[in-house]
Amino acid sequence: DLVLQMDSDIIIKCNCDVIRQCASIFERDPRVVSFAFPIPSKGGAALQHLDKSGKPFRFEIRCSFLHLDRLVAMLPLRAHDVKVPSENYCIDNGWWHTLDYNIQLNGMKSCRGDLCTSCFLHPPNEFKMSTTERINLLIVSDVISQAIATSLLWKKQLGCVNLKSNTLRWLQSRYESVVVAFILNEYTPYGMALHCFDSFLRQSKGKKLFDKCGIIL
Repeated sequence: DLVLQMDSDIIIKCNCDVIRQCASIFERDPRVVSFAFPIPSKGGAALQHLDKSGKPFRFEIRCSFLHLDRLVAMLPLRAHDVKVPSENYCIDNGWWHTLDYNIQLNGMKSCRGDLCTSCFLHPPNEFKMSTTERINLLIVSDVISQAIATSLLWKKQLGCVNLKSNTLRWLQSRYESVVVAFILNEYTPYGMALHCFDSFLRQSKGKKLFDKCGIIL
């Protein structure tokens, strides 16, 4: 079984069947325990388990696929470089350090690579300080997930896991998506129908929420 372990505030952009592609990665190499969901890139990076300095990749705690059976097979995990336990007898170091140590100890791998330009983004903590920004994050996630690769904001994101521009910038950016509005005007007063069409007109200006929107009456 594969488990996608991720933080609750992660934004994911998918351009393909990432589950099927990720499953094939684990099938090809029986030593792969975790596969990190990629960060924004131009694509083309090969599957690898060592960084540029030759050190094994660490487990990506924010967003990673885990092979559950291979993880369970390593139990019980051995603690490494443990200092004096805290008062509640918990290991002071993060649990992911223990996982990294045991993956290497058992001759297993944490891998990274591309999933057809699919990627994840992490909103920095300063973007989540205000209520407005937290609400905007819920709205902007869909905008980001559908952002075209040629957009200026997206080009700034390449190679960066943390969201570079604030939510307002993303909301003001343009992205392409087919929108068809179904409007039922049966027994609707003329003034109310006119107000409805005027609303669409206003949203096609300024922030450009709708542009060339199809309407079916």
